[in-house]
Amino acid sequence: MEQNVSTTNDLPVITFDMMTAMCHNNRGIGYQGDLPWPKLKADFEYYLKTTSTHKKAPFSKNTARIAQRIKTHPNLLTVAGSVPEALEHIAELDRKGNVDSVWIMGGAGIYQCLSHPLCGRIYLTHVYKDFPSETFFPPFDDNFREVK
Repeated sequence: MEQNVSTTNDLPVITFDMMTAMCHNNRGIGYQGDLPWPKLKADFEYYLKTTSTHKKAPFSKNTARIAQRIKTHPNLLTVAGSVPEALEHIAELDRKGNVDSVWIMGGAGIYQCLSHPLCGRIYLTHVYKDFPSETFFPPFDDNFREVK
């Protein structure tokens, strides 16, 4: 198994991946404390398959609430909502050897992680319909390689 680890000041620092979904045109990611769209079964199954054996760090209370409804995730970590706090928690787990990968999911805090040097991959689902939204995913450099 390949481990996502970089070195900073001679201490191993595990990298993290991000997973989120957004409305394709208006970039909406949240509405009234929940996702703006109805349940997307295939995307949800992909999310479970991809992340269920890894540590997850939801950044918002809403994302944590949604994630806690998912009983198949014994590795869920709820991090209080700041990137520095999340990175410190991840570094502590890495020092203890408790993790080999970390996923950052959802909430406004995800914005701050997009350009972080420890951000490995971004798994982004485009929902090809716009729904009323009050939280939006920010513009980003999108010269990524599409993976299906």
